[in-house]
Order: sequence, then C-alpha cells, then structure tokens
Amino acid sequence: MNVAVLLYNGVADLDALGVYGVLGAAKPYLEDDALNLYTVARSRMSAQTAGGLIVTPHWAFMSAPVPDVLVVPGGDVDAAKKDRAVTVYLGEHAERVRLCVAVGTGAFLLGELGLVRDMDATTWAGALERLRDYEVGTIVDAAVVKNANGRWFAGGGEKALGAGVALLRELFGSELAASVSERLELKSGIE
Repeated sequence: MNVAVLLYNGVADLDALGVYGVLGAAKPYLEDDALNLYTVARSRMSAQTAGGLIVTPHWAFMSAPVPDVLVVPGGDVDAAKKDRAVTVYLGEHAERVRLCVAVGTGAFLLGELGLVRDMDATTWAGALERLRDYEVGTIVDAAVVKNANGRWFAGGGEKALGAGVALLRELFGSELAASVSERLELKSGIE
C-alpha cells in the first residue's frame, strides 16, 4: 500500500507530520511490504514547515511511486495553490487514489481543482466558512468526514492524529488502530 503525504513550503506541521507519525507507528505491526509510507514534493529539496522545521521529502513528484492513498495537508495553501507542480500532481492523483485525505486547509488545495464540490467536508475550525467558496455539499464541524467516493476531510491540528487513526482502521483494521493509539497514548475518541 503506497501512502503519500504531500509536502510544500509552509505546510502545517501537525497536518502533515501528525498523519505521517500515526501511520509510521504502525510499521512495526505490519509485514515489511504492507505499508510504503513516504513524503512527496515538487523536488527533493528541503521544504520548511509553517513551524520552521526543515524536512526533506522522500520523493519528487516526477519519480514518486503511484500512491494508493494521498494525504493533502493544510498550511500556507495560498502559496501552494499557485505552484503549478503541486496542482498538476494533485490533478493527476487525487481522483485516482483509493483514498484522498485532505487535512485542515488542505481541503482548499482540492477545492481549487473542483474536488470538494458537493462533498461533505470539514477543515481547520478557523476556516470552515471558506469551504463555501468551493461549493461543498455540507460543511461539517467534525474531526474526520468520510465521503463514499474515498474523499475524506479532517480538521487541522490534533485532528490530523485522528485522521491517521481513521486511515489505519480503514486500511488495516480496528485492532491495529487500537494498538497504535495505545502505543502513542492517543486519547479515546480522537477521531
């Protein structure tokens, strides 16, 4: 299972690294080839998160494995929306993957491509009303909102951890999700 987490300059730390951390914590419980978790960006050059952390992506868009699951974190999405490489990558993969999970304001990156229209959606609590700009179906103030077409939306910040747990449950079952939640000392009901 190829799971790609998008990186870009200004990406929100918890939105990207929270989901990555939860999924990465599952690796000791899985067969070696069960989860290929990686970060992807316009190039292999380091990106700076909104909090100032310098991260180097595993893959550049051009050479990355084709994802089965794509995590689209929020952050400085206004700059990312103007980055043609980001929008082309999302346009090529967001509709084709088994699951596309927008975390926080990552929903707006999908919105620019028309991929939130008529969906139930959520985002970072401070930006819920901005979802109306993208003609969403219903704005839901919840940790994780799942649409039947595999497009999921999660609130930002600590809700990214809940998105990671929800992904584990969907991909590998409730038992693994519970084990990882316990290992990471995540509170019950985080999703």
